[in-house]
Amino acid sequence: MAAEAVTKAHDLGKYDEESLSVYTKLLEESFVLKELKTFKNAHKVLIEPRLYSDYVRMINNLLRRYFEVDGTPKKIGSTFLESKGKLTLIDLAKDAIRLVMNL
Repeated sequence: MAAEAVTKAHDLGKYDEESLSVYTKLLEESFVLKELKTFKNAHKVLIEPRLYSDYVRMINNLLRRYFEVDGTPKKIGSTFLESKGKLTLIDLAKDAIRLVMNL
């Protein structure tokens, strides 16, 4: 997009604010600014250390237990509760609310 804007300015032979403003227009029309606006609060979710430790372990345990072949049928709810490790239901609820509110 930047190269396209510079190319257009070059074709016009002008590199002033007006001719380079096409860059802003191209950004607004592309996915770039839309994605930035959509995820502007993602840092409020991604800053949570549990996301990179406890949740990774929980998901790993959940999938291992759920897909373990031991001759007994699995129920996702009970398997989830067995897999959550040290995460409390309050932690899960708070993090889910933070996720919904900020993404």
